[in-house]
Amino acid sequence: MAILRFLRAHFGRYIDKELGYSVRVTYKNFPGMNIQYVEGPRTMNVFGELMANLKDLDVDLRTFGSWEPPYQSEVIDIAHREVVLARIVSALVYMRLVARLTGRVAEPP
Repeated sequence: MAILRFLRAHFGRYIDKELGYSVRVTYKNFPGMNIQYVEGPRTMNVFGELMANLKDLDVDLRTFGSWEPPYQSEVIDIAHREVVLARIVSALVYMRLVARLTGRVAEPP
């Protein structure tokens, strides 16, 4: 039970009202984690996996780079992808997590 309280204290949400985005980290079949990036009406979900020390999070870049429905057909250019990724990593650092990027981002069509 103490471990669950510890985990809850370290996961949550980061909101930047000035720039209009938020990042939320939730469990997805522990140690799997869902990193949800929200920008305006658009949402992007990225898979992560929590490592043994509970501070390192492997972020799977193969799941990064496209909006969820109904915006899935919108292309995100490379410059905007870099901004989104930097925001996600910064939010994870704010939540006291160390993000390790794994896999490779698919190129936009």
